[in-house]
Amino acid sequence: MKNLIAASGLLGLLALPGIGHANMLVNGSFESPGTGCQAGATTLPGWSVTAGNVDVINAACTGIPAADGTYFLDLTGSFGAGAGAISQTVTTDVGEQYTLSFFFGANAQWQQVAGNPYSIYANDGSVKSMNVLVDGSQLGGTYSIDTTGQAWNSAGWIYETTTFTASSTQTQITFQSLNGADGTVYGPLLDGVQLQESSDVPEPPTASLMVAGLLAVLYMTRRLRLG
Repeated sequence: MKNLIAASGLLGLLALPGIGHANMLVNGSFESPGTGCQAGATTLPGWSVTAGNVDVINAACTGIPAADGTYFLDLTGSFGAGAGAISQTVTTDVGEQYTLSFFFGANAQWQQVAGNPYSIYANDGSVKSMNVLVDGSQLGGTYSIDTTGQAWNSAGWIYETTTFTASSTQTQITFQSLNGADGTVYGPLLDGVQLQESSDVPEPPTASLMVAGLLAVLYMTRRLRLG
């Protein structure tokens, strides 16, 4: 029975994105350096801040919970530096397909709403947007969230996944805010970034079949022992 329970638990784990497969990106959840919130950061372990600056934030300093771990990024940053961007270069195999996944959210604290302790800094508009680039070329469309009606302490996190085929042995991944006009300090939010070879990411039906087979073997083994 213990084996059956363990196998059932394995099914749940395999259904989660990224479980059991190494992330090719360093500090994809922005947990490092882990020394508290940083407004207007121009350095970030594992990443290069390639435009403006970014805010490394958590629920303690913003009231907004992270999607993964404790920390996450506001890609627009602080001090009116404009739209921020971060990049990281990884080693890839030419012709290999890769899967990039991340949590995308939006900072709704620009709005003058009751209970928002940050409303004295309200500026900008409701739509928060970012682009994802691979080697400088936009991957897919623009990611946008309209924060109209969104609670000031909610990111509205959305799990996104996309794929690309590497054309070089070194591939640069970039996340670029599109909110930076008029000194705004509230932009798109980013967390839980993962990059894996697509062949390492099992499709949910594949994972289910794997565990179904394991359950059948364990069941027959148990029957033989009891018999």
